[in-house]
Amino acid sequence: MTMQRYYKGRKEPKNLQHLKQLSRLRHFARLAALPPATQPSWDSRTFGWVGPVKDQQQCGSCWDFSGTGVVEIAYNKAGIGGGSNVFILSEEYTLDCGQNGGCNGDDNTTVLSWAKKNGLPLNSAYGPYTAGGGTPGQCSWNPSMQLYKVDDWGFADNGTGNGVTPVQDIKNAIVAYGSVGCAIAADDAFQNNPPGTVFQGSGSTAIDHDIILVGWDDSKGAWLLRNSWGQNWCDGGYCWIAYGANLVGTEAVFAVVNAQPQPVPVPPSPTPTPIPPVPPLPPGPIGSGFSGTLTYSNGLLTSVTSNSLAAGSATSVGLNIPPGLLLLLKAACTSATVLPAPWNVILATVCALLPQNAECLAKGGQHVGITLPSWLLLVLQGLCLEVSQMPNGEAKTIATLLCSLLSPATSAKGSPCGCK
Repeated sequence: MTMQRYYKGRKEPKNLQHLKQLSRLRHFARLAALPPATQPSWDSRTFGWVGPVKDQQQCGSCWDFSGTGVVEIAYNKAGIGGGSNVFILSEEYTLDCGQNGGCNGDDNTTVLSWAKKNGLPLNSAYGPYTAGGGTPGQCSWNPSMQLYKVDDWGFADNGTGNGVTPVQDIKNAIVAYGSVGCAIAADDAFQNNPPGTVFQGSGSTAIDHDIILVGWDDSKGAWLLRNSWGQNWCDGGYCWIAYGANLVGTEAVFAVVNAQPQPVPVPPSPTPTPIPPVPPLPPGPIGSGFSGTLTYSNGLLTSVTSNSLAAGSATSVGLNIPPGLLLLLKAACTSATVLPAPWNVILATVCALLPQNAECLAKGGQHVGITLPSWLLLVLQGLCLEVSQMPNGEAKTIATLLCSLLSPATSAKGSPCGCK
């Protein structure tokens, strides 16, 4: 039997961890609000969301077909693509006009970032795929070609982990967005998996190929995988692959189209207690940790002008921050300078108080204890009354994270240990 070999092309992005941190900031609330998928089986093709199987041919552009396919399916699921046999986006456009690795390989996140910033044209408008010989062409886009953008994209595990995305997280994303793009170790055994079988894996861990998952079957313990090697591969271009086989599900990503505002939960309290209005604090020094001016409107703090911030306060409160919340706060700390007042002051103060080994402790599953000045919590109480009025965006997401410090679950001071 002759072994078939196909072109692949997935390369891990150098800024993967940064991309995951940004995804965590943008999608914490969105993914937390997704209902758990409980269906024993699922096939997005049956809903008319998935178009024809494509063929990357002799070009290392699997990443392009994976990312573009995820966008197509998201549009069709949203009901605004015109149908899976009509709404077929151009992979050639990204290869010709984008900044990427071309046929030498890249990652599906490159396509999703490009689709969010610029958009993708229809294949019928831009022209056929011609890079199959291994060389992209010259960019031939013109303003008459409509570009279809995604509202956003992100990692299905909320950017909190590395490697293979948990099965439940992938299922939730497929139901919500139609599919996920992810990576796999596509060795010879995978490439030559016979039709009508479930690929159980060869043990390979050499991640080198991006694909799409469009469903699952728990009775098989397997994902329904859509490939970009043409309709003659395996079962009409698809195959069943056991959960986790050859690391399938690595860095699973989704695309959001026609996004609606999502409820913003305040983790982790299941029944939040209303925060009573805080009477105005006097201007000037408050404890020993703050000096400046507080401005109020209708009894609520509206701005803070700070001359100095110190790490301690005459009156303080001990908090015990759970690992998940701590990782989110650490990621948010890089945004302190771009937040509007007074949130920038609050975030900068909290970040200054986090221990240097906080991220290490959190990744080890430990709670981290910090001491906050009481004035900070009082100011935060007043601000959190108005978080729901903020427009959706990064600032609101970070504000929600800061407000979660008021949860009863953080009220007891912890004792961090184990990291240097």
